[in-house]
Amino acid sequence: MGHRFLFFSPYAAWSYHTHLEVTWAHSLRIRGHHVDFVACDGLFGACDLFRHILSKRYAGSCRHCQIQVLKLYKGLHNPTHWLGRFIPDGRRESIDAWAESVPADEILTAEWAGQPVGQWSQSTSFSHFRCSELDTNHPEMVAVFREQMRSTALALEGIDAALDALKPETVVLINGRFFAHWAMIERCKQRGIRFVTHERGMRKNTVRFAEQGRTHELDLNQRMWDEWGDVPLSAEELESTRQFLLDRRYGRNASWLSFSPPPQEEQQIREAYRLDDRPILAVFNSSPDEVVAFPDRREGAFPKAGQFLSAVKALAARHPEWQVVVRIHPNIAGQTGVNQEAHDEATGLLRSGLENLRVVMPEVLLSSYTLADMAKAGLVYGSTIGLEMATVGMPVAHCSKSTYAHTGCTVGVTKPEDLDPIMVRLMSQGRNLDVARTAFRWAHRYFGQFSLPFDLVTEEPQFFGKLGFSNTNELQSGSHAVLDRICAFLLGQAPLFAPPSAAERARSSDFEDRFFSEWLGINPTNSVSTTDANGHAPHHP
Repeated sequence: MGHRFLFFSPYAAWSYHTHLEVTWAHSLRIRGHHVDFVACDGLFGACDLFRHILSKRYAGSCRHCQIQVLKLYKGLHNPTHWLGRFIPDGRRESIDAWAESVPADEILTAEWAGQPVGQWSQSTSFSHFRCSELDTNHPEMVAVFREQMRSTALALEGIDAALDALKPETVVLINGRFFAHWAMIERCKQRGIRFVTHERGMRKNTVRFAEQGRTHELDLNQRMWDEWGDVPLSAEELESTRQFLLDRRYGRNASWLSFSPPPQEEQQIREAYRLDDRPILAVFNSSPDEVVAFPDRREGAFPKAGQFLSAVKALAARHPEWQVVVRIHPNIAGQTGVNQEAHDEATGLLRSGLENLRVVMPEVLLSSYTLADMAKAGLVYGSTIGLEMATVGMPVAHCSKSTYAHTGCTVGVTKPEDLDPIMVRLMSQGRNLDVARTAFRWAHRYFGQFSLPFDLVTEEPQFFGKLGFSNTNELQSGSHAVLDRICAFLLGQAPLFAPPSAAERARSSDFEDRFFSEWLGINPTNSVSTTDANGHAPHHP
């Protein structure tokens, strides 16, 4: 009966993602394949739907969630299995007893049935508490983590039985970052089962995928760059990428939350932060709890976000000839709650007393793009704006492994003692066409190619979505090019991203040379930018 799929959806209440999954499932069924769904039936005592800092649990929360999911699947004509029904008799009691027996100082490394469920639970806990460190001396944190650890063990038992019963050849699930999803991925790896993760794209009503990996992992980026990094962009690709960047700058067409207000007048920022004519080093950090569970994202001179801010303070103290402006990431105190640890670190930096150091706290409505325009160079810790600064040729250093570190458009700081000499060099370097070219090529892949436009499901605010089609006849093979492409990818029949053709590899870079020469005021023969009377390089277009 064709290929066997399992959509693992314990968080089906996030209806946007469920609408996506059901659309793909109906499409696969139409094409003659077998599809099962597994959802949560109130199995977990702690999960990502109900977070300590955002939407706390209440009496009956699991029951209400299950009713919501049941109605959702019924309305979409999509049957589902319940994860709890797969757990063998007596196993819940065994897990309960085990979870209570683990000492608090061992819960982060606890194992159930030989599997490191304590480790698998941590990504959820970082989001649950909006924290960068898990404190086993904190009673509330220990209690919640213990419940998440227990829930991970329960998920593992249900996953094993479900895989045995349903025998999928491919498992499809959201991003892979949450504890139950993390457990499913690890089990698929151990059993040799193919899996595909999905997430919102970088633009509204787009989707992205990762095969044999989580969407947060960086391997896919490297593989894409290895294939496409040397391929010049066409005139059409240059223009579409310019539009992606403009949309981000003005907060348009975002897939989730836009963290920066529209650009502001430079003079307004200069007056508000008492900035004089000294060159500006613009510093941007990230929201650490989102990626702290992924060690590869913290590779660099400063494995901890707080260490980076301390190093920035020391750098500013050594260079009074610069003005160092630190934009604390707005999501540290955003719509999903406050990362109090990161906020406290930012407050400490704010109170440093250094004459040439300015700190823009996350609550402040300041355009990161205007600040970037004003800068001589950039210094980032994970933030995507490092890539965007590089697209206009600005010299940028990164201190943790970001989604663009592999391209070489920014300079990696791998040792703390290298930060000072690197920034001295970058602050005197000026803008460079080849930096812009490299960054633009990756921006096209990252913002454009990775994010497949998908109008059969449309995004609503928060986690909600709705169908963009009226009946399943619209899902037939040949009716929707992107859907056909996704189905072929899910079936393993074709890669989602084909390698460059011979014609693409043979492209001239003439379009790029003209584009950047005109747009940035850079002479392609020497890659040195022109500047205005004040020594400022061209702004973002």
